[in-house]
Amino acid sequence: MQRTTLGNARRRIAAARRKHGGWARAVACVGALGLGLVAAGCGSSERSETTTARGGGDASAAVAAARAVVDAGYAGTDRDLPRSGPAAVRGKNVWVISCSQAAEGCQAPSDAFAEAGRELGWRTTVADAKLDPAEANRHIRSAISAKADAIVLVGSVSCDWAPGSLQEAKRRGILVYGLSALDCDENGGEAMFDAQLRYGRGVAPYVDYVRDELAGSLASYVTVKTGGEGDVILLDWDDGGMVREMVAAIAKELTERCPGCTIRKAPFTAADLAQNRLQAKVLSAIGRNPDAKVVVSPIDGPITLGAGAAVAQANAEGKDLMLTGWEGFSTNLEMIASGGPQNFAVGVPGEWRAWAAADGLNRLFAGEEQVDAGIGFQLIDAEHPAPANPYDGNERSAGYADNYRAIWAGERG
Repeated sequence: MQRTTLGNARRRIAAARRKHGGWARAVACVGALGLGLVAAGCGSSERSETTTARGGGDASAAVAAARAVVDAGYAGTDRDLPRSGPAAVRGKNVWVISCSQAAEGCQAPSDAFAEAGRELGWRTTVADAKLDPAEANRHIRSAISAKADAIVLVGSVSCDWAPGSLQEAKRRGILVYGLSALDCDENGGEAMFDAQLRYGRGVAPYVDYVRDELAGSLASYVTVKTGGEGDVILLDWDDGGMVREMVAAIAKELTERCPGCTIRKAPFTAADLAQNRLQAKVLSAIGRNPDAKVVVSPIDGPITLGAGAAVAQANAEGKDLMLTGWEGFSTNLEMIASGGPQNFAVGVPGEWRAWAAADGLNRLFAGEEQVDAGIGFQLIDAEHPAPANPYDGNERSAGYADNYRAIWAGERG
């Protein structure tokens, strides 16, 4: 498995921390120039979209309502695991299209699905899309040529990346399963997925879990920590797919829940991540928004790939920025525990959801309906640490792998 980019990011951050005695800067653009010069010299032509939150609201009431949401999130929202289901439908050929094996948010669930697939007696292939729709299409075509029984889409490998290839797969009788991907009917097209993993108290696809629970919990945390007012820089990954929907949901919830907040979007793309441009872009956004209190990343990956170093540099030069993320992977939780630059994450299980998706696909093979996997979330900061590193669920989800093994062995049919 390729984890080069993630490993390099961890090494850069660790080296900077050793050299400067904290999460200090690893300057991406012009050596040790001050924040103002970096902002002026890097990406100054970058477009920045601004959304202003609805005014006139009662900040104290908003903060009180947000605090109730945050307190519930600290406790964790997982529900009971499923206790029955079909025995393993063995001998299947399953292809997993990972958004990027160099990004922990794609790699962890993809590899965990392969592990669960082995328990089910499947031949599982993990293919690396490298955040590139062309690569995703190529791998889907390879899965068709390999006569796959099912294709599983992970993360930003959404239907709109490869509608033609997925149509061909379905024409060949290959099942398409969404682990945390976006189906084509979300953008006005025809639904392509035969089934999706269900999340949250609404037992809904991932995009609805994002809109109905996760984004609001993140926005509530920001509301509490800012007192319901201030400028918020929202990192806007605008390549499309699921992350686009996450950014839109966060912006909507911040607008509704934080009456005195102004959301200032800072666009970036996968190419900026691949070419190490993100740190300079985030520094530029901070320079353009000197009154910002918070930087919000829609997922954890960009924090380890430049956004964290940018916030650390800005704080070292006199800022007092809070940095929030979304997932709860190992390097990110280490930052939270050590005081920054990341301060908060919405914890979403990485490996458990993959096992739950494998169980969901097995139910599809067996002709049975999808069920509530019990997946919730947990809000994580230094005072409310995750139960494990990386985050993989609350107390109710403990022992999920053994639970699924018992179901697949026919012990709980």
